[in-house]
Amino acid sequence: MNNEESPLVFFKEFRQKRLEIEANIETATNVDVVVALVQECIELQKHLNDSARFLPAYDVRQSQEHIKALRVKIDSKKSQLAPKKKFAFKGSKTKTKPKSESAVVPVASVEEYVSSKKAGFADMQDKTIELNQEEANDKDIELLNLSKCEVTIRGHPGSLHVKNLKDCTVNIGPISRSILLFDCENCTFQIASQQIRIHSSRECTFYIHVTSGAIIEDCKELQFGAYTWVYDGLDDDYVHSNLDRNNNKWDKVEDFYWQNPTLPSPNWKKIE
Repeated sequence: MNNEESPLVFFKEFRQKRLEIEANIETATNVDVVVALVQECIELQKHLNDSARFLPAYDVRQSQEHIKALRVKIDSKKSQLAPKKKFAFKGSKTKTKPKSESAVVPVASVEEYVSSKKAGFADMQDKTIELNQEEANDKDIELLNLSKCEVTIRGHPGSLHVKNLKDCTVNIGPISRSILLFDCENCTFQIASQQIRIHSSRECTFYIHVTSGAIIEDCKELQFGAYTWVYDGLDDDYVHSNLDRNNNKWDKVEDFYWQNPTLPSPNWKKIE
């Protein structure tokens, strides 16, 4: 397994193990079983630590929060199954922790993450949005809460983060690291990157160049084809992004919400 394939393999293995632990928590009937699940969480944490060097920072944070959530569920289950105390000492000063202290610490929202970056557009409708090479090169690009907009970004950005786009057309030059998309509907994208993750999106069309395959989660009615956008300077942008133009796995889409290996996912299809 080479490094280029490692993130895809990690996501698949991590999700499978996480779901397995969650199922075992639900069906546990004694404390000993629950205690054994703590060790499985420790092993899952070790797997994340060992893999962090080749994972995008966002995915490391998200995986860490999944593990924290598992530990909270384990603690809750252990409390349910533990023998009930018959009495308490009258003078006990023990106080219950405030609920907020034991809750899972949430990942920073995309809105907060976007506000800390230098290039992006938010809360716009019926607009034509453009960035040239000088404005976009090596920067992290964010697109948030756009409706009926046409977005054109030439150059080689560092990464792309997208949330809540509706009825938009997005054309972007090759991106050197990763692309994350959330909650998009009825949009068309021309995007190129090493990694592409698509979450909770509907009725979108993607023309992509991706060297390690695309991943979709909780998506429906997506279409995929090869990246076709052409503009002056595209060749140079490919060179600077370090994307291999001869390696495009646009049709190797992994659907993490489809668990039947004998049948193709009904949530995406190739563009005929």
